[in-house]
This record gives sequence, C-alpha cells and structure tokens, in this order.
Amino acid sequence: MKFSDINEDQWPELKPYLDTILLPVTGLSGLEEPWEAVRGLEELRDLIDAAEAPFRGRIIVYPAYHYLSEASLEDELRIVCRRMRTNGFAYVILAIRGDARLQADNDFSNLVLSYSNYKGLSVGEMKKDVQGKIISIWRT
Repeated sequence: MKFSDINEDQWPELKPYLDTILLPVTGLSGLEEPWEAVRGLEELRDLIDAAEAPFRGRIIVYPAYHYLSEASLEDELRIVCRRMRTNGFAYVILAIRGDARLQADNDFSNLVLSYSNYKGLSVGEMKKDVQGKIISIWRT
C-alpha cells in the first residue's frame, strides 16, 4: 500500500495492521545522466513491486529517499529509520537501487533489499526471494 493511498480519516483504523514500512532509497548523487537515473528508478520500482504486492495491507511504501552522498547515507538513514520506529512501525525495510551502498547488517533497519543482488535472476525468482526474506523478519 502506498502512503498516498491513505487519508487522515483512515489512518487510525489501518495503523494496527500496517506495521512494516518500506523505504525506497535511490541514492542518486546528481551526477547521473538522465538515462542512468531512469534505469536506477526502474530497477527500484521492480524491487518495490516484489516486496509490496504480496503483502498489501501490512506494508506501507513511503516516498523515496533520492539524493544522498555515500558519506552521509548511513547517518541519514539511521535518523529516518529511528523516526519511523518512533511513529509506530515495528519493521523497517530499505529497498535500494543497485548503485547505492549500504551494509545489509546495519543497526537501524530490519532488512536491506538491494537490486544488485537480483541481477541475472528472473522476476519470479526475485519475488520469491524477497517475499521469503520479509516473512523471515516477521518471524523473528
């Protein structure tokens, strides 16, 4: 479910069920050629679809975090993820395009999905793996 699908009146009713937030991170630097930015956003879209579609009603997709420097990536995301948890989300999943660099075993998110890990796989294989990883974080 996209953040824009929820209005103010619906939120109190939906909040108990939407315990997982998916934050897309494009990690654009501003140095990309237009076609490079489009490619990165298309990859991120495919990854978001793999995570969101099967769990609609439990996962809410927030607006993408676009421009970051590699030096500030983890610091900025640590702050944003903490704020999301303070706002009541139990699980934070980061969906990252192929060029963005972020440690999978960080101390601020439950899961990092990176498109670069799925290059060469079919869309079906990617979806199956993504879904398995999400179910795994909910079980722990």
